[in-house]
Amino acid sequence: MNTPCFTSRLADRMLQFLSFKHMQGYDSVEGGMNLARFDAFMASRSCQAPLLRREDLDAYCTELSRIPVATQAKLLSTVRQFSRYLRAF
Repeated sequence: MNTPCFTSRLADRMLQFLSFKHMQGYDSVEGGMNLARFDAFMASRSCQAPLLRREDLDAYCTELSRIPVATQAKLLSTVRQFSRYLRAF
């Protein structure tokens, strides 16, 4: 498994999420790249709490609004799955 280097406040949870998906048999390469993009965005945000806040998601959606809808859907699908994973904690 080729794991990206995450740097945001959610980095540990992102690594755990990718490991979880890998254990389920999913190829995490594309998901890892999608999550790495979200991680870079999150690293640029000022909040240090290890939470995924609504404001962060709204800002990410706004940033993605400049790219094709199909690409937005792929990126947001990964974030949605990650969000569900976080909710379990």
